[in-house]
Amino acid sequence: DPNARVNFVVNEPISEGVPNVRADYVVNEPVLGGFPSVRASAVILESVHPVTPEAYVSTDVFPELPGLAFDVQKTPNFNTMIAKSVNRREVRNALMQFPVWQFKLTYDFLPDRPVTMGETALRTLCGFFLKRQGSYDTFLFLDPDDHSTVGTEIGIGNGTTTQFYWARDFGGFVEPIGQIDTTKTHEVRIDGVPQVEGVDYTITLPNLIVFSSAPLAAEVITADLSYYFVCRFSEDAQEYSKFMDKLWELQTCEFESVIS
Repeated sequence: DPNARVNFVVNEPISEGVPNVRADYVVNEPVLGGFPSVRASAVILESVHPVTPEAYVSTDVFPELPGLAFDVQKTPNFNTMIAKSVNRREVRNALMQFPVWQFKLTYDFLPDRPVTMGETALRTLCGFFLKRQGSYDTFLFLDPDDHSTVGTEIGIGNGTTTQFYWARDFGGFVEPIGQIDTTKTHEVRIDGVPQVEGVDYTITLPNLIVFSSAPLAAEVITADLSYYFVCRFSEDAQEYSKFMDKLWELQTCEFESVIS
């Protein structure tokens, strides 16, 4: 019906509809590419001008505690826009070059008994969550199975670029790390020649290497390094269950990496 009216439209492809559709409220709609007669009382559009990303420099490391179940889930997530026509042909647009990694941990037991001059596991984990204010603040997560890389190509010189991202190689897929672990040893090479930190390059947290002079064109930069995932909790709430005297469990502890 070309005269149809709706009070609220969210993520609706009105630009592909009839020219007389009217809406009182439109969210995230590409109305500029639609029909000129489309009318909306309020339009919210994503900013298209470049914005310098916030540098997440975290210092608190996710605690290692007893009671962690063997079942640990780790999920890479991309975001792909898929448009299908009536004959099922597809046009796909990859909105993310690198994935967001989601982690899900289960704690079968968290003791709440006094330990020698320290906090209990329950209070340590809950306190860590409280200090982050739920999903607000970031932290560092050391994945016991994915925290170091050797001989990873982090860039190729062009004679002008001095800054490169520290990167990891995971099964042939190379992506920037969250934050380099400066407490561990690392090595940088240009065409196989080791470089000296403080002379040939410096580290800018969370994940940049800055050379004092630009590597020449076609020179390959490789590195051995250890790293953290920079993460935040996925939710603003956690549910702890007491199943025995001074013993608690946390069935779902979810957090995800932050792309910086």
